[in-house]
Amino acid sequence: MAIRTLVAIAKSKGAQAAARVSACAIILDRGWGKPEQPHVGGDKDIVVKIRQVIDGKDDDDDGKS
Repeated sequence: MAIRTLVAIAKSKGAQAAARVSACAIILDRGWGKPEQPHVGGDKDIVVKIRQVIDGKDDDDDGKS
């Protein structure tokens, strides 16, 4: 529904130009992704922490022991 609404706004001749441009930009962001943003400023490295919760079961565990 959200994409259909954005498409309707983008196609609407009665919508303001800014609304049409915004709708188009949002649609393109969903389909193609946003361009990468380079890290600028500062002299510190970027640190990425990945945390994962594991339930202790194997993915292929069928429950039989």
